[in-house]
Formats: sequence, structure tokens, C-alpha cells
Amino acid sequence: DTGKCLRAIKGGHCIECKNERARTPAYKAKAKITLKKWKERQGPEYKKKEAEKKRLLRANDFTTMMSSRIHSKNRKALKAGCFVDSVKPSHLKAIWNKFDYCCAYCGTHEKDLKKKLEIEHVICFKRNGPHTPSNIVPACTKCNSNKRSHLVEIWYPKQKFFTKERFQKIKDHQATAQLP
Repeated sequence: DTGKCLRAIKGGHCIECKNERARTPAYKAKAKITLKKWKERQGPEYKKKEAEKKRLLRANDFTTMMSSRIHSKNRKALKAGCFVDSVKPSHLKAIWNKFDYCCAYCGTHEKDLKKKLEIEHVICFKRNGPHTPSNIVPACTKCNSNKRSHLVEIWYPKQKFFTKERFQKIKDHQATAQLP
């Protein structure tokens, strides 16, 4: 009898009706135009700030992604009873830069892969390898799953993509810090 919607009312407007309106294509188009006009009114300073935000987001994307991967590897190493040292996203970024964002084994660049490079332990946890920056190299999914728990000295020379330069680079990287 009141003529009002009996659904949840907030501030004199029905929340459910507002949500239904927001889902319509006309409402979305109008909102998009309104946002575009607002951005234009903000001027060039707003565009600079937006560009800076996007740049920071891309830079932090690696950090965010690697943080969760590091956490997962920490738990796996502790469960296996391996030595765990502090591995930070900044360490991984330096390692990835050292290997030019390429797989340490086959040399495929990250942009040529479907998935991102993975954290690969040269000496795996099954062989009591430590979770330290000196034991980590970037590897593509194919190489990482193919190597499994094999020793790199035995497995890598048998591969078609084996090169002495990459093998030496892996060995040099392992020598950067003492393994416990």
C-alpha cells in the first residue's frame, strides 16, 4: 500500500533496484562517458599520476607474484627439512636480471613463453637442497618439470639445448653464496 519497494532501502533508494540499474548496458555506457569527462577535466597532471600508478603497478606485479611463490617454496622446504634462508622478491628480481629473464637451462626468453618463469632449485629439496638465493635459477615450466629431482650435472649435459656457457653461468651463480 505504500508504493515503495519492500527490498532493502538505504538513503531513500532501494539498493536492489540501484544494483539492477547499474547492470544495464545504458547505465554502464553513461558511467563510462561520465568517467571519461571527469578525467579530461583533471588535466595533464592527472594523466601523469595515472601513468605513474600504472608503472608502479607493473613494477610491483613481479614482487606480488614472487612473494606468494617464495612463501610456497619456504613451506615446501621446511616440510622437506631443508635449510631455509631469507629469499626476497628483490633477490629473485636480481637473479632474473642476471639470466636476462631467460630460462637458465634452455635460454628461452620469458616473453616467448605461455607462462612466466618459475623458481627452480638447482639442487632440489628431495636431495636436501637449500632454499637460498644461490640455489635458485629461473626456469621455464618444461625444463623445471623435466629436470625434477635429477642432478643438474647429469641431467643438463644430456639435453639437446645444452650449452657450456649457460652451464657455467649456473655454476657461477651457485658459487655466489656458500651453500650450507
